[in-house]
This record gives sequence, C-alpha cells and structure tokens, in this order.
Amino acid sequence: MNISRFMPGPDVRWPIMRWPVDGRMLHWLFCPTPQAVAFALRNTIASIVALAIALWMELDSPQWAVATVWSVAQVRRGESMSKARWRIVGTLAGAVAAVVFIAAFPQQSWLFFPAVATWIGLCSFLATFCLNFRSYAFVLSGYTCSIIAVAAASEPDNVFFIGISRATYIVLGVVCEAGMAMLFTIGLPTRARATMVAQVENVLHRLAVLLREIVLHGVTTRKCTLRTLRVNPTRTLRLFC
Repeated sequence: MNISRFMPGPDVRWPIMRWPVDGRMLHWLFCPTPQAVAFALRNTIASIVALAIALWMELDSPQWAVATVWSVAQVRRGESMSKARWRIVGTLAGAVAAVVFIAAFPQQSWLFFPAVATWIGLCSFLATFCLNFRSYAFVLSGYTCSIIAVAAASEPDNVFFIGISRATYIVLGVVCEAGMAMLFTIGLPTRARATMVAQVENVLHRLAVLLREIVLHGVTTRKCTLRTLRVNPTRTLRLFC
C-alpha cells in the first residue's frame, strides 16, 4: 500500500504554534498600577486586623471576617460603602429569618426545610427586581438564612448565638475595611479635584487645537469630518464639523 499520497507535499505550510497567553495580558500582574498596589495593600492590612480581632474575641470561625473584608472591597470608595451597607442589611435580615424559622419549627423538619427553601426562593425572586447592591442584599439574606438555620438545626437552643456570631463577622470585616480605606483616602477630595481639573483643561486644550485647525483649513459645510478627543482611555469625545 502506497501511503505517500496521504502525506502533505513540500509546498504545504504548517501552522505556527503560538503560546495562547500574550505577555500583554499579564501586564497587570507583573507591572501593576500604583492604585492597584494601594488597593491590595490596604485590604491585606484590613484583613489581617480583622483576623487578629476575631481571634482576640475567640470567635469560632474568624475566617469569615477576612472573607468579608475582601468581599466588600471595591476600587471606588462609594461602591465599597454601598456594598458594605447592603451586606450588613442582608446579613441581619437573614439572621432574623433563621431565628424565626428555628423558633417556629424546632422539631418539624418537614416544615422547617420547606420554609427555608421558600425564603431563599423569595429572596432570589425579589433580587431580580433590584439593581446593583440591593440585589446583592436579597441574595445574601437568602443564603445567610440557610447557613445559620442549617448550622443550628442540630442545636436549636443556640440559634441566637450562631446568628450573633455570623453578624459579628460581617460587621467586624466591614468596619475594618472601612477604617483602613479612610486612612488610605486622606486628602482624596483634593486629589480628585486636581485630577478632574487637569482632565478638563486637557480636553479644552485639544478642543481649541481642533477648532484652530478647522478655521485655518477652511472646512466648508459640504465636508463633514469626524474628530475624536480622548478624554481618558475609556471615554472619548466625538465632534462633528
């Protein structure tokens, strides 16, 4: 059997195998921005402080305080405060629901689990009608109730203490993250104002250059050009003339 007919000819070009990960994709890892370094540093310090306080208070699950710090941390201060506020609201609502279900059905598992499942479904249903972190609060309320209720199902007499412990982790993590963020944002309004003024001056300067070019070249109404002024890497200002 002649198999040479199945072999590719000399003029066939084989595809070049390339590494699937481009070096520019890892630029954020090897060359992070100062803002990213400050964000990681402040949250690391906040998580260590939260863990130390939780161990000092002898809480049974101190890792939840650390998880709360990183879960509520956002790059923008307003988003971080909003998420922290709604996380506390969702946690408290879920803890109260868990205590109510345990108190109402202490030994009726055939009623207890459907009640918890109904609460989770109701929270998920209401979350679909909300936006941003309000939706997050409803979802958090649902699974917080399930965590506390299932943990207290074998020992219903301690459900109140389990709920208090869960709320303590959340509040401790939120307070540590907020306090550390306040230390890292000293003088933030002044810096933000200076940055905004610099961006506006840059846009006005480019706009003046563009208008000068239009006037000098005598652009008529018949010729329509589209110019773009880059305000920052994500936003552009388009001018039709």
